[in-house]
Amino acid sequence: MRSLNKEYRSFRLALIIPFFNEEKRITHESFTGFAINNKDVLLILVNDGSTDKTGSILESIRLAAPQNIEIINLGKNSGKGNAIRAGMTKALAYHIPFIAYIDADLSAPFEEILRLYQYLPGTDYFAVFGSRIKKLGSDIRRSQFRHITGRIVATIIDSRFKIGCYDTQCSAKVFTSESLRSVIQQPFFTRWFFDVELILRIRKKTSDFKVLEIPLNYWEHQPGSKINALAAFRVIKEIYTLFTKY
Repeated sequence: MRSLNKEYRSFRLALIIPFFNEEKRITHESFTGFAINNKDVLLILVNDGSTDKTGSILESIRLAAPQNIEIINLGKNSGKGNAIRAGMTKALAYHIPFIAYIDADLSAPFEEILRLYQYLPGTDYFAVFGSRIKKLGSDIRRSQFRHITGRIVATIIDSRFKIGCYDTQCSAKVFTSESLRSVIQQPFFTRWFFDVELILRIRKKTSDFKVLEIPLNYWEHQPGSKINALAAFRVIKEIYTLFTKY
């Protein structure tokens, strides 16, 4: 019988998905179907202190494919970034070479994260980021309001940090495990801009931080998102936090 460590080392990719009160948006068949058809990918589903039936739904998903689905249950809501950080910590402990994350609503579908992953092995890139750029041949479904506000926020952040990334907030990213190992020891300061924090932390650790940004073929905003126009004040506060902490 193979040891537990050897089983985990057979995974090529750990895919982390955070959940917070998502009972109405979880498509059971999508998660179980992906797990069954991609046995070399470990799905780490993080229940971020949900108060609805999210936890029980995730457990039913795990039972359908226990060989490559794990659940982390956080006692209280810690925010998307720190939920993903919990998943990253577990994946690093399992020595899985590549770590990715996407949103629970699958606005960027599983097929897209696997496509991004293909660009990383055998290269000297630290990460591959998806980008919601509308171009011929792509299907990016995003409201005009979200597109405009996203561009404003990205411009403000880049004017300060000179990251050079078109879409820092796209929820489809893949990293090498080694690029993450020394930068996730401390919690993130923000909930919505943890992606930027990751970039800044890694860049501080190395002078040759190479990232490939790939336009997504498909992305669709799903109804029920917790981010809306009323969140403007929170965004301003978190940008201020970024500017003071980094």
